[in-house]
Amino acid sequence: LPDTHYDAVSSLLVHGADTEAEQPAPDEGYVAVVTAGTGDQAVAEEAAQTCEFYGLAVRRVYDVGVAGIHRLLASRQEVGDAAVVICVAGMEGALPSVVGGLVAAPVVAVPTSVGYGASFEGLAALLAMLNSCASGVAVVNIDTGFGAAVFARSILRHTATPNRCHSPISTASPGPAATCCWERCSPPAPRAMRWTMPSPSCASLGCGSRWCQ
Repeated sequence: LPDTHYDAVSSLLVHGADTEAEQPAPDEGYVAVVTAGTGDQAVAEEAAQTCEFYGLAVRRVYDVGVAGIHRLLASRQEVGDAAVVICVAGMEGALPSVVGGLVAAPVVAVPTSVGYGASFEGLAALLAMLNSCASGVAVVNIDTGFGAAVFARSILRHTATPNRCHSPISTASPGPAATCCWERCSPPAPRAMRWTMPSPSCASLGCGSRWCQ
């Protein structure tokens, strides 16, 4: 097939990637795809290449599992600076809990069927990730790299909302097409909600009645 690429590692067949991939959004941040071991690479590449097809910036941090925790700590800044972390692990599935305790970004945990003994083809990792004590960890099904990438894209594209205010800023209601701008308040307060209906005031949220023009 023309314009079709098959990747043997991830088993992904991509058609039209050169023309249909979305463009990265400015200041969107990147997705860190982190694996426990080299055996998790197939699922990790499925996630990473799906993110790239969607136009997301990706950084790969592979083979940093808890069996040698110094490897993860050596990459702590790169993982910690990511906007979303996709964490892929088999066996006991401990890595997402560790990563979730180190970073502030959302962590998407992907259990893999890699393992032996009592790993039960990924079930042990899945249950461990669902029982994670770390906050901000979401879990997809076993070997679901594609689903993790789509979820990461949803997080980024729905949170990377730029401040669209332009000078001058009016406090008068400009009509139903206006939106209440995202902005950080001083003193700090929750971000104002975006509105699409006429005349809502942001004053109750501590940001004043500012409108996008």
